[in-house]
Amino acid sequence: MREHNIDTSRIAKSQRAAAFEKLVVPMGGPTLDKSSPPLTSRARITQLPGGSLVSKIWHSPATYHRSLPMGTQMPDDVMAHICLGGEYTINQGAGPDVRGAPGWIYLDPMQRPGTVHYHAPGVHIMYISTPWQKLLELAPATTPLLRQRLPFSPQWAEVLHHARSLHRLADQGMPVDSAAFEIKLRQLFAAACNTSAEQMGLAAQNAGLEARRRLAAIKAKIEEHLIDPLLSAERIATLNGISARYLRSLFAKDKVSFTDYVNARKLARVHAMIVDPERRSVPISKLALECGFNDASWFTSQFRRAFGTAPSDARAQAIVQWQATQPATV
Repeated sequence: MREHNIDTSRIAKSQRAAAFEKLVVPMGGPTLDKSSPPLTSRARITQLPGGSLVSKIWHSPATYHRSLPMGTQMPDDVMAHICLGGEYTINQGAGPDVRGAPGWIYLDPMQRPGTVHYHAPGVHIMYISTPWQKLLELAPATTPLLRQRLPFSPQWAEVLHHARSLHRLADQGMPVDSAAFEIKLRQLFAAACNTSAEQMGLAAQNAGLEARRRLAAIKAKIEEHLIDPLLSAERIATLNGISARYLRSLFAKDKVSFTDYVNARKLARVHAMIVDPERRSVPISKLALECGFNDASWFTSQFRRAFGTAPSDARAQAIVQWQATQPATV
């Protein structure tokens, strides 16, 4: 856990913007518009080991930008803007500006470019971010909430209270289990997102859509690595940026286990190879081995169960059909 503090009022006016950007830009902060008045900002930023961030900042009136190239270099996180005082406007798309004020939450996809204006006399705000993929595991209906102004519900109040406790404990010299703190922070963040989605009537509609989208991406990755001997739920989960537990839950909702799905895809691939006329001279045992079937008898029984015939019979039938399409020889 790392903490950073800055008070630009103690820095020469000509150097304030550069000092502030040097601190916040590597952590996802935007750059100051050069037309803004001399910056005054007090920031306390804590980085947690699992990628989350808790920061408390007071901004003087100013305009900040996050460009597209800058956005692509940002962590794939979601940041909640919890306004404690003052007002700001933010725009991360082609639509109208979103106004932030006490009583509202704004969810910022940090890789998305945009512009934010902090209005006079200044804005007091808490920023709380968490990795996007980890959040989706707990709150799959979060996507429609991004770039939206959400009511400050009791669940968001719990997120704020927990985030503030991090700085309070540090000020008191109390030890903090940063890993446990971050896990709870993410759980509270996800619970608040789920509540917001329910309030907007989006949870039931979008949770299924998000799950199907994720499952499709997982299945595509399985196809890429289908004959990889290191193929496993853990490896595919890592390649998709999710946990193996969440991956298995997606397959369970699809009424199939990860193992059964992979075996079915391997059987489909080896079946296509066996009935391919161009491979008719390749031993079936070799094709089965290429697809990860090391036990010949088990492979045969699984093939028969899936296709209702033995591998050799499937090949023989395919050859007969292929020969029937060939021109007659004189």
